[in-house]
Amino acid sequence: MAPNSYPSNWPPRRTIPLPAFSVSYPWIKQMNAPMPSPAPQPAQLSTVYPYIAAGPSAIPFDMRKNPRKSNRDQFLQHHLYSLFSHPVKQVRLVSQDFPWPIDLKDDWIVCGRVWEVVYAELQKEITPIEWAMATDKQRAKILKAKQHREYKSGNNNLRPLRIDWLGETTMFAGLEKDEAFTGQLTMPGNKENMDTWVIRFTKRP
Repeated sequence: MAPNSYPSNWPPRRTIPLPAFSVSYPWIKQMNAPMPSPAPQPAQLSTVYPYIAAGPSAIPFDMRKNPRKSNRDQFLQHHLYSLFSHPVKQVRLVSQDFPWPIDLKDDWIVCGRVWEVVYAELQKEITPIEWAMATDKQRAKILKAKQHREYKSGNNNLRPLRIDWLGETTMFAGLEKDEAFTGQLTMPGNKENMDTWVIRFTKRP
């Protein structure tokens, strides 16, 4: 199914790029390229772009690398599509694989914004507070991932990054709703009502 054959109520792709998309790409041609039909999605995912919804149709990205480079063709084909079937200005992303939230705010959140912000957040250094929260098992996983980066780079003095927290589970595998999990993150008396989605990660090949 080609993108322009999506349901008529799906918003068009962004025609005014976000600041992060200032580099010129031949995305119009990419958008018109044929692609496989998305797999059926559960009812709670029906409003999210099919190729970023967790499931067999989710486009995989190894978050150790910039998504513009790690899966360039797929990124260019999908990055300007609206994340949801209606324009949304803010969304919160959380994960069962790490303890910090990722908040996105913009005039219209598109898929590429999600992939790039998640990547950028995972390239930040682990803070002392985050390190204190890690269990002994998590710390061992972090240090092992850091040592792997050091071996690849030839630099034996790298700082632990948030991506190291994921160990080998660095493949972005889509967004899903998990009310049971996100409900545990809501503090008593918190009146904030931000739409919250859970990032699913899987092990890299």
